[in-house]
Amino acid sequence: MIQVKLEEQSIDKDEVIGIGPIELHLQIGDVATILGPSGAGKTSLLESIAQINPNLETQVSIHSTITENPSREIQIVFQNDRIPEWLKVNEALRMVLPSRIDKTKGHKIIQELLDIFELQGQSKSWVSQLSGGELSRLGLARVFVDPPKLLLMDEPFRNIDHIQRERISKWVFKKIESSKITTVIVSHSLKDALYFGNKIYITSSRPMKIIETKTVPENIRGIRYGEDVTIEMNKLMDLFHDISK
Repeated sequence: MIQVKLEEQSIDKDEVIGIGPIELHLQIGDVATILGPSGAGKTSLLESIAQINPNLETQVSIHSTITENPSREIQIVFQNDRIPEWLKVNEALRMVLPSRIDKTKGHKIIQELLDIFELQGQSKSWVSQLSGGELSRLGLARVFVDPPKLLLMDEPFRNIDHIQRERISKWVFKKIESSKITTVIVSHSLKDALYFGNKIYITSSRPMKIIETKTVPENIRGIRYGEDVTIEMNKLMDLFHDISK
């Protein structure tokens, strides 16, 4: 089990934005999506889980072991890419290869990911030369070089064009399911929330708290279209409407 606990506190030192208390309880392989108003602190929550937000104290326990510092066991795909611009694409992937993976296997992993995320033609390009969609695809590719125990994704598909988005999101869904990667996704897309998540956390505005938890029927996960998806989408929209009253 993976547990996240964040007490009520301020996101910044000026105490302008509050957050918490928040608790997440995730079984291995769970995929939780977080939906809520813009600016509430969802990105800050992901950063705190990854132990990279110095303004928030968050307790993260993986298999009963508390994680107090940034760790390879927790990886994050940022909404706004943070890959060093002085790297080439293939270097950005090699950079996250752990030393326990030998050179031959590492090369194979990188080539497969370049192919999956349609970056073969940009492998020797500088990161600074990539488009927004290419940067998003590279950010996704990097976390699958050595998949973590806990994967955090902040609107990971927002800059990817529609055709690539459909194919890549399908691959990501299958990968996290087959590898049982516990995942937390921040999204503003109701479709993505139903597609990926087996549970949905709905948050309030500031101070951000979880105000509703919804279980997603297994028969619609990994499916974009269909009557059952439409029914659940309408239920989710009605829930948001009721909450906003």
